[in-house]
Amino acid sequence: MKKLVEVFKFLISMILMFCFMAILVSMFTRNVLLSSEFYINNLEKSDYFQLLRSEIDYGFKNYSMVTSIPESVFVQSVSDKDIKDLTINNIENTMEYIKASREYVDVKLETKALDENLQIFINNYAKENNMIINEELKKQMEVVSKESSNIVNKHSIIFDLASVIKYREFQKFREGIFIIYDKFLPLIITTLILTIILILVNIKTLYSSLLWVGGCFIASSLMVIVPSIMGLLYKIPYRFGVGNDYLKVALKEFALGYINFFLMVGTIFFITGILMLLIYSKAHRKKYINSV
Repeated sequence: MKKLVEVFKFLISMILMFCFMAILVSMFTRNVLLSSEFYINNLEKSDYFQLLRSEIDYGFKNYSMVTSIPESVFVQSVSDKDIKDLTINNIENTMEYIKASREYVDVKLETKALDENLQIFINNYAKENNMIINEELKKQMEVVSKESSNIVNKHSIIFDLASVIKYREFQKFREGIFIIYDKFLPLIITTLILTIILILVNIKTLYSSLLWVGGCFIASSLMVIVPSIMGLLYKIPYRFGVGNDYLKVALKEFALGYINFFLMVGTIFFITGILMLLIYSKAHRKKYINSV
């Protein structure tokens, strides 16, 4: 009978360990992976937006050479705020869609200022060259407006859901992430129930439950601490092989944020487990001395 009780304790503690692990992942999903603030704050504290602006201006420069329209017409039509707002809207829209809070809306640059500047340029150009602005010329300007705005959209949209939203695999991934995000409270309740069961099983030596629960804290914490440390040692956040500097910065900041979160929360779990084991050890030693 005693062996069966020990096996039961072991099984409950194993389930409890995975519950702790699931809580860690759910916390990560809620506070980091699907948090718009996490991505926006990391981009703002880095030089991401400066590098993004440079990349967009470089695209305008090349397009200016193709169209013979002065680069300033494009550059002055798109402000730093336009680029930043477009990126932030894309992030917020993506996170809300994955959390099933809203339908996906494909955000794009508002081309009003660009159209106005193009119109001013073409009016001046036509006046200087005694040209008539006909329908064909207007259509050409519409194409220029569309192509130049695409330069901004292509670089500013950091999460390109439009290209993957139709795939069943992505929708399954989205559903899985949402389940982890949404089941935080049930995981907490399940963990409390399992902890109470362990306490009841160890009711004669109440402090013994600290050994089992503390061990679960330590085991679950090591499952995130060890990979995080390995990621830092091998400099994984700095090894992304993408061509654009602004994307390298974004991926580096996101990866470091992921790792730092797991290290921080994992360390809290680890210290909690160690404290429980120390309390257990002290109580067990006291009982042993009293029995002698």
